[in-house]
Amino acid sequence: MHAGEIDWLAEQASCHKRIVEIGSWTGRSTRVLVDNTPGTVRAVDTWLGSPGDLDDVVAKNGRWWAFDQFRHNLDDAFEWNGGNLSVTCADSLKAAADFLLYQPPFDMIFIDACHAYPAVCEDIKAWSKLLAPEGLLCGHDFTPRWSGVMQAVKELVPDYCTMENWNAERTIWWKPSPTPALILAQEPPPGMEEGE
Repeated sequence: MHAGEIDWLAEQASCHKRIVEIGSWTGRSTRVLVDNTPGTVRAVDTWLGSPGDLDDVVAKNGRWWAFDQFRHNLDDAFEWNGGNLSVTCADSLKAAADFLLYQPPFDMIFIDACHAYPAVCEDIKAWSKLLAPEGLLCGHDFTPRWSGVMQAVKELVPDYCTMENWNAERTIWWKPSPTPALILAQEPPPGMEEGE
């Protein structure tokens, strides 16, 4: 993650209060979210890597290596230390299904888990159900290196936007949320019929 992406995440976090990050790994982006939100951050990860992506690091360094790095990098931010970070060690889809049962919607969802096309599709579909109205759905690695991310976003988020990084690759993607004025224009106030 480069400086421009970090700045973008920090700016977005500063105006969102219920953030969930799917795929936190060792916590670089999590740290940005935690340090800049006026609210809370939920980190969801298995900390095992994905097939063909970081699973070799876990195989070399041990099952808990990535989570130990995450915990070291964010120890002061955990709820049990008075911070605003909570953690769910689970598969992304399992966590999304559980959260649908008992969590209020999130106003920012940042997807950076498995980058394989089917997994990204499943994450976008599952986590979109947990997005608050006017919330921000966004993710990382919209780049030719991760063609599965690009393909899934193009298919499932047709009005997506991207940022350009220092070498002109697009990496962070997001779904623009409608402005409140647009929502009001589409939905008449309670008790008023269309055309009144």
